[in-house]
Amino acid sequence: MEFETYAEMLSGASPAALQRSLIVRHWQTWKLREYYFYSSSSTPEDEPQEPLSEGDPLRAWLPQEATFAEPTPGILKVWDPVVRKVLQYSRRSESPEAEGKGEVLDVIIKGEGHSAWGQFNIYGRIRPCDGMFCFSKEYVSILSLALRFSN
Repeated sequence: MEFETYAEMLSGASPAALQRSLIVRHWQTWKLREYYFYSSSSTPEDEPQEPLSEGDPLRAWLPQEATFAEPTPGILKVWDPVVRKVLQYSRRSESPEAEGKGEVLDVIIKGEGHSAWGQFNIYGRIRPCDGMFCFSKEYVSILSLALRFSN
């Protein structure tokens, strides 16, 4: 929306201010990947692991201090700050070797994209019980982009 309309809305203007203003659509491009935590994600000598702890609903039910790394294609390492462990999520495979991984206990979505406002990272979660999903979009700062391209 126009800046003047935005300022009016912040000052308590009625919704009619939106009807009088110019509103523009901005396209967004998202590239998403699903990662699964299976019931058999732990090794036989380990105790069974639980999936990533629940977190803030405003951050897609992900813990605030959780960090994500994709060391190799198809693998997502997740630092769970609640239990202080690194968990491994993996992409679903259509190969026969993927059989026997067990039941899906958790699904994390990770991706990136861009819009008129800049580049962003997307994190999300899908509830296995009913398929409801929640995403959190975090814009990448210009400084971090400059540092990445300067190396």
